[in-house]
Amino acid sequence: MNSGVFDKRLQESIGSDPSLWRVLFRRFPLVESALTKRLDGEGFSLDAINANFQLFATLGSQELSRVVIQERGSDSPAFWALMVRDSLSDFELASHLCASHDENERLIGTAMMANGVGTAFPVKAINVVLSFAGTETSDTVFEWIALALYKLEVPERHKYFERMLNCSRAKSRLAIALSLNGIKCEPAIEQLIQLSSDKDPDVRNWATFGLREASSDLHNLCDALFERCSDSHCETRQEAILGLALRRDTRVLAPLIDLLRSADVSPLALQAASAIAEPSLYTYLVELRGECAEEYLPLLEEAIAVCRSC
Repeated sequence: MNSGVFDKRLQESIGSDPSLWRVLFRRFPLVESALTKRLDGEGFSLDAINANFQLFATLGSQELSRVVIQERGSDSPAFWALMVRDSLSDFELASHLCASHDENERLIGTAMMANGVGTAFPVKAINVVLSFAGTETSDTVFEWIALALYKLEVPERHKYFERMLNCSRAKSRLAIALSLNGIKCEPAIEQLIQLSSDKDPDVRNWATFGLREASSDLHNLCDALFERCSDSHCETRQEAILGLALRRDTRVLAPLIDLLRSADVSPLALQAASAIAEPSLYTYLVELRGECAEEYLPLLEEAIAVCRSC
């Protein structure tokens, strides 16, 4: 059995509601966009996808892993069917694959760890991943190492990231930015600061989010956030503005006013206005009452009240 069988049978059972597939993929938080976009674009329904994923559920993990290894890719249905396995035998399979000399097998084993197969055996799983985290040369495998260390909540995982911060693969740098979230130590914050100026917008966005969430007084954190307040990527810019506002840094006022005067006011902008609580924002906020989306009105009224009372 291979993904060709999956696709053929899936094509035969396309449902009427192509939007429902998203419900299924809540089970796959790390699912790659290539697969999700393909399924969405081809109009597959939740019922069709669910029914055909069961084809792979009938296979043992060893047999399914051979299908995945043969396909040599992480965007196939077989790959993601393997990712939800979580028994002791699955953990042992993942551990065996992680120790392989074959890059593709290490990728599959590490991806299984990143998707939670080792969470029931955390000490053993951490030892497996750390056994090659410091020597792995493949950017693609390292992407999953970073995510596995995050999933396994390894507190000093940042120590394994330094040599990979400038790797050529954007998705690997993105995985590092995701993995760094929640670490409070100065070296981890410095890595987020470096990634916040990455050439890839998704990397900058997640690194800036990490800086926004960081509980750190590192002197150059606010400077890094301020630099991103003029970022060309809209969401990154908004994350930076909120991060700076939460720290009551008045440099945020000019970019925040520009954001409040823009055509598409986001909840992040309204949260930033409440956080900085500056009377100079009051007029701009009141002007939004007739333009703000209904679901954001509570945030708007909160920001108006805070800025009016200052």
